[in-house]
Amino acid sequence: MTRLSGWLAGGARAVVAAAAELVWPRLCAACGDGPLPLAARGCLCAACAETLEPLWPPGRAALCSRCGAPRRPGDEDLAAGFTPVAAPCPDCRRLAPVLTRIRAAFAYEGALPVALMQLKWQGRDDLATPLGALLAPLLSAAADRCDVAVPVPLHPSRLRERGYNQAALLLQAGLRARRGIPPVLPLRSGLLVRLLATPPAQAQGPRERLLRVAGTFAVAPRLRSRVRGRRVLLCDDVVTTGATVSACAQALHAAGAAHVEAVALLRAAP
Repeated sequence: MTRLSGWLAGGARAVVAAAAELVWPRLCAACGDGPLPLAARGCLCAACAETLEPLWPPGRAALCSRCGAPRRPGDEDLAAGFTPVAAPCPDCRRLAPVLTRIRAAFAYEGALPVALMQLKWQGRDDLATPLGALLAPLLSAAADRCDVAVPVPLHPSRLRERGYNQAALLLQAGLRARRGIPPVLPLRSGLLVRLLATPPAQAQGPRERLLRVAGTFAVAPRLRSRVRGRRVLLCDDVVTTGATVSACAQALHAAGAAHVEAVALLRAAP
């Protein structure tokens, strides 16, 4: 009886979802074309999906082995088949030593940044599920090395203005997409807090961005026991110079974290 009721409930949800698609057809989150096919799991049309530039799994682009920044391949990279380069790039010297690596799912190119901006600035929190699912392979790769996943926090004033933290929604959706795949990586949204409300960085270099976010993040003293000795996976929507995740890593290290690495949906050119 329980199995039958579950089957009926699942069927009812499918009927409701199909009816909703007919009344409110889904459009491409980047170009607005549509409707998207009923079976489509993503939020991009076929033409926009062709513009995606994957950075994970590695193989199609030469990446810095530490910060994951795409770089123009040299002869040694071509010989290696565009695998991550052996040595960190010069920009890595600016990052906190405790931040062991940064990886992103896609380059900041094509249609995906447009869709992300819809989530970030246009109130399209419904896009968190399909966009966050694109993070699942990265989360799976880091799950063996980390004990807990933490989103880069927003300042309370920005959180009130936006209504949600897009990094937290992306991380939550990515973890949900890998449900049932061990090991389980618990999400802890409240461990890290943003103390200062900094304006969005526009056309700033790596050094300026590092100075801008220095001392911006912290772990509340009452929560330090939940960080001490833990291996932490940070998650942000976009990484450019790595300054923000570096500042977060410093705060987590000050609270006793043993290891910090970061993932993001998009990697922009510094």
